[in-house]
Amino acid sequence: NEKDAALQQTVTFLENSPDIHDKILVRPNKDRCSIELTALAKFSTIGFMLPKFEYGDDYQSFNQLLESRPIIALVETPLGIANLQDIVKNTLISGIAFGAEDYTAKANMENSDQLLIFQKSMIVTFSKAHGKAAYDTPSFSINDDDKFLQEVKLSAALGFNGKLAIHPKQADVIKNAFTVKDIDNLRKIITTFEASDDGVVVIDGKPYEKMHIDRFKRILKEAEER
Repeated sequence: NEKDAALQQTVTFLENSPDIHDKILVRPNKDRCSIELTALAKFSTIGFMLPKFEYGDDYQSFNQLLESRPIIALVETPLGIANLQDIVKNTLISGIAFGAEDYTAKANMENSDQLLIFQKSMIVTFSKAHGKAAYDTPSFSINDDDKFLQEVKLSAALGFNGKLAIHPKQADVIKNAFTVKDIDNLRKIITTFEASDDGVVVIDGKPYEKMHIDRFKRILKEAEER
């Protein structure tokens, strides 16, 4: 009921924080996009997280305003999941994020990691197939640290690039889970493999082939881009 006030607060914040515009993604309301995106257009380096993305050409009328900005498509309906193959082909989009709360409400199902493995795997698969980043749904386990940690670990294990947060205290746990901690070791493995003429190299008792090396290179590249 206070969307106009929220928009004005966002504008005021951005006017007073010019040095961090390139670190900000604003999530507008789909039914008010014309009003909200127009009001925010003057901030040329902020990005947007566009909600309820369901078709590859969603928000097409705003292409001129959206181009050259970081754009995350928030997929949060069964129709959005069904049309992922078209959505990821949208050249304006740099990443896909999952919104499980709205999705499960639409699908009339329980919101749990176990039941949403298919949908999450679809997002990771299509995103990575087209060179896009993938971000997992936020966790509402605000007061259950152990459960939250397990949810974040699962997000990382599934191949997501990050996880959305709904509370500041979640940020450090997410950042830690998605931080590559063995960069030097990965570089050592890559260097050793590339210096060898063999298709398989055993290092510290573990065999590595080209597919492993390609994955390690992607991990390092994504770490550098964060």
